[in-house]
Amino acid sequence: MNELQARLQDTHALGVDIGGSSIKWAVLDKGVVAEQGVLPTPTGGPHSVAKVVLNLVRDRPDFDVVGVAVPGVVDPYSGTIRLVPNLPGNWAGTPFAQLLQESVGLPVSVANDARCFGMGELHFGAGRGARNVVFVTLGTGVGGAVAIDGQIYFSTSGLAGELGHQTVNPEGALCGCGNRGCVETLAGAPAVMAGVAQGLLHGFPSRLQALWQETGRLPDAKEIVQAAREGDRPAQEVLGRAARALGTGLANVCVVLAPDRIVVGGGLGQALDVLREPLEAVLSERVKVWAPAPIVPAGLGIHGGAIGAAIKASLAEAVVRN
Repeated sequence: MNELQARLQDTHALGVDIGGSSIKWAVLDKGVVAEQGVLPTPTGGPHSVAKVVLNLVRDRPDFDVVGVAVPGVVDPYSGTIRLVPNLPGNWAGTPFAQLLQESVGLPVSVANDARCFGMGELHFGAGRGARNVVFVTLGTGVGGAVAIDGQIYFSTSGLAGELGHQTVNPEGALCGCGNRGCVETLAGAPAVMAGVAQGLLHGFPSRLQALWQETGRLPDAKEIVQAAREGDRPAQEVLGRAARALGTGLANVCVVLAPDRIVVGGGLGQALDVLREPLEAVLSERVKVWAPAPIVPAGLGIHGGAIGAAIKASLAEAVVRN
């Protein structure tokens, strides 16, 4: 039994991953994922989400600790939300850890969702057995985490791992972070959808034209991925551009960190079968000092962030107990 397993043996933890449309939750009992599920994300902001967490705790009253993954910037010491761009409601400045702790009456850990995803995958998913791993979440944004010598690196600021905010096009589009040309502006789901929409508006031949004409709406990321799998060239080209932008950012990370592997997850990350060829081509083209790390799909599905949040909270509670 390793140190992590020993620490988890005495803890019954709830992990919650807050997304724009759904909340994923998982129960970690004595180091084993015992339950998991999905609930809709309420639109009322942090207080509404706190009620969802409270209901989960009430349904299972023997939890020791609660871990929460949030898609944004979180103060690592106070659990206060600094920035959450993709959740409904007013989150900035909310002392979310304190709010939850007062609500549920348990120790609460709040952290960035991509770092929690990395922690879950490192210990229970596709990162197991590796010491140095780069984790990427592809969805509305592009999140990331880095494991160094078997541990997720948070840094003193808690902000390490923002792979999606590397500059890959200095003259590119304005990103939500305030920079221009970030990986996220080219590889996130909104960029993919916008690229296809532009092609459809210009009349490029695509099977997605029929969907647009029949429904009166532009295709979403899942429909674009499916079209690419079915051989639609415009969809393949847009996803290829996204993969090349991501690959450029990952090449930089590979040269700096020399990871053992790269784990890709998130909603758009489910399309790794479509993204892999252009992604690996860019890595081979740009990483010359040694062979680039192999790319593998996430192993925990949509619950990686929730499982990681439970692990992080369990470890924090173990430290307090010791």
